[in-house]
Amino acid sequence: MWSKSPVEDVAGRLRRILRRHELELAATSRRAEAVRGLAALLRSGAPPRSALTVWHIHAPLEMETSLHRLSRRLRLGAPLEVALDCLRLDFGDDLDPLTSTFAVQAKAGGDAASMLDGLARTIDERAAWLGAARAAGSGAMLSGRMVAGLPLAFVPLMPVAHAGFLDRFGATMAALGIALAVAGMRWIGTLVPRPPQADDATAAAADATASLLRGGAPLRVALEVAAQHSPRELQADMQRAHRRVVLGASWPDALNSLEDSPNREALGSLAATLAAAETMGLPVAGALEAYAERRRALRARSLEAQMKRAPVLMVIPLVLCVLPSFVILALGPFLRGLSLA
Repeated sequence: MWSKSPVEDVAGRLRRILRRHELELAATSRRAEAVRGLAALLRSGAPPRSALTVWHIHAPLEMETSLHRLSRRLRLGAPLEVALDCLRLDFGDDLDPLTSTFAVQAKAGGDAASMLDGLARTIDERAAWLGAARAAGSGAMLSGRMVAGLPLAFVPLMPVAHAGFLDRFGATMAALGIALAVAGMRWIGTLVPRPPQADDATAAAADATASLLRGGAPLRVALEVAAQHSPRELQADMQRAHRRVVLGASWPDALNSLEDSPNREALGSLAATLAAAETMGLPVAGALEAYAERRRALRARSLEAQMKRAPVLMVIPLVLCVLPSFVILALGPFLRGLSLA
């Protein structure tokens, strides 16, 4: 049976990666569609609990099982936050802002439908950026590894040279050439930047807070709920800041005081945004949305710069590994065959 060449194997693995990314993007699109359906139910006048109970009727079919489970929990009398936890598998990190929407609505009122529309818009924008970043990363990975794997395509042609590659010297040359090609492929793989697997945590928290503010929640309540339902890597810091706010500090001062946090740079810029909006009398929701957009744009520019630098860095493994491998596997057999002739 004819086996796949290493180059075909690399291409197959990368095709599977791209396929997985497509499935993730489709799941994200369904998530945004489901959130918009829930917003439409609320806008039609349904109370939050009733809207969540019949949500499965207005959501994509792929989410029907988990939403049926949510409906059963609500009919059995489970609290909203506890019942919504069964959607963690389908919604991932987007479940936290979804839960916070109903927490704010129960605590301070506000337009929950507008908050959900903002969440759906954020999900779509993030998915578009992550999809473009992952496609670019996969393309760079494919190009680099295909070039690095070209010497391996000459391995099946070795017997044509009649160079006696079954002896010790020939087997050593073949093993060395293959090892250099594989090392080059792996080295090039490490040089291609990996697109992020999730949204920027601080930008997500800022967007969630802005969405709550757009829905009519007071700033203090919106920040309090955002602290409780912020992304995991940011949640501990936001809750520490909230405790300091309870003791009398302002949110900008509380965020600036977290000097020992690994997120202190991002939290410091968030604090500066809140302070500037408060000092200048600007709408806080707009300032937070602009802040989140800047964070994502900075991340995109950083990834783009890494993508442009990767082909330059690939010259090193190409010269040290791939070129010697090409000489050994492509030219070596024929030169040895001529010497033995």
